[in-house]
This record gives sequence, structure tokens and C-alpha cells, in this order.
Amino acid sequence: MTKEQAKAAALRWLDEATSGGLALGRETTADLEDRMDHLLDGAVAAVCGRFPHYAEFLQQPQPEAETAYLRVVLPEDRQTVTQVRLCTPDGCSLPFSGYRRVSRGVYTVPADAGGVLAFTCIRLPQLPGAGAAAKTELDVPADAAVLVPLRLAADVLTGADETAALATYLAARYNDMAAALARRPEADCAAVECVYTQ
Repeated sequence: MTKEQAKAAALRWLDEATSGGLALGRETTADLEDRMDHLLDGAVAAVCGRFPHYAEFLQQPQPEAETAYLRVVLPEDRQTVTQVRLCTPDGCSLPFSGYRRVSRGVYTVPADAGGVLAFTCIRLPQLPGAGAAAKTELDVPADAAVLVPLRLAADVLTGADETAALATYLAARYNDMAAALARRPEADCAAVECVYTQ
């Protein structure tokens, strides 16, 4: 989803959330779109907070190291280590618990762990910023991208007394859709195989 698509879909949510549609003049629409430019980063961050990106970071073994432990510094865009696996030369991938957290983004691992260590981390999203081009792709997981316009629509109306009820409705709708998406197992997507009759 691009920035332009997210803003258009947010305006659609604003229109659909009102009975009879929201009668927006050109000036009001321009004001809302300007506010959306500044609120889009928050919407992307909120969606990625609930549906994070996962990325892998590899640490090669260094048996010739002078110390027993190596210091591993995660890249800047990695936030939390969720799992570490030991990938052995024979192709096995095993859970590895011999790492220790030293500080934020810094870990120590044995210098000769017996294979490549694969750190699975939560990756922070790239935020588009207010001045990003309209065709800028939003860095959100594909299945959760539909939530960005809804969150943006709720955020753009927050703060004004006359739109408080509508903002609350859209925020509740966002929470409902996010909760449904979070608990949706893949099995629920299976087709119905039979129907029982008498």
C-alpha cells in the first residue's frame, strides 16, 4: 500500500462512517490530507506494533577469536530478539540458548558455537515522514496494511469535540479489526467441505 492509497482509503473510511456520507468540501479535504501527512508515521508505527516485521541476522562463528565470547551488535533497525537458532554445517537448525543480552541491541555468544547463529528479531518499520512522495510504499506487513487507513482516519479526527464520537467509533472499529486479524488462524480460511442436512 502506498501513502496515496492509504490517504484515499482513510477518506473513504471517514465517508462510510457517517450516515449519508461526510460532505467534505475541497478545502476541508485538503486540510484533512495535510493532517494525514503528519499522522501517517504514527498509524504505521501503531499497526507495526501489533503486527511486527520479523528479520533474521546471521552471526558467523569465529573459532580463531582471542576471547571465549563474541560481542554481537544488532543492526539499528532491529529491536527485540525473539529467537536464536544454531545452523550447523550439516543443515540442521536447532534452538540455541547460549547467548546473553548485555545491553540494548548488544549480545554475547560463544566464539565457537559450532555453526552460524541466526538471530530472529523484530524489525522496526521505515516511517515515510510527512514529506514523502505520494507513491512511497508503506513498510507494513501485507496482511495488516488494510488497518493503516482505518487508524489514520481515527487519528485525523481525534482532538475536536464535534468529531469525538466519530473518532471513537473508528478507533473501536480499528481495534475490532486488528483483534480479528491477530487471532485469525490459517485453518479458518479453509473452504467448507460439507453441509449437514436432515
